[in-house]
Amino acid sequence: MGLTTLQPLAYAVAYVTFFLGTTSVFLRFYCRHFVLRTRGWDDNFAILILVCAYALEYIYVISID
Repeated sequence: MGLTTLQPLAYAVAYVTFFLGTTSVFLRFYCRHFVLRTRGWDDNFAILILVCAYALEYIYVISID
């Protein structure tokens, strides 16, 4: 039995990679803020990119229905 469409697989891959990316950004913030006790411009830029990614994901999810 093969897949008739790759859409569910594509959604699964997209959600897993989005989760892994979000986790890596949060781990970076944890290390930079609590362990090293420093924060740079690149951290602020990463926050901006993460907010944009969540907005894009939200728009993508609501456009499916």
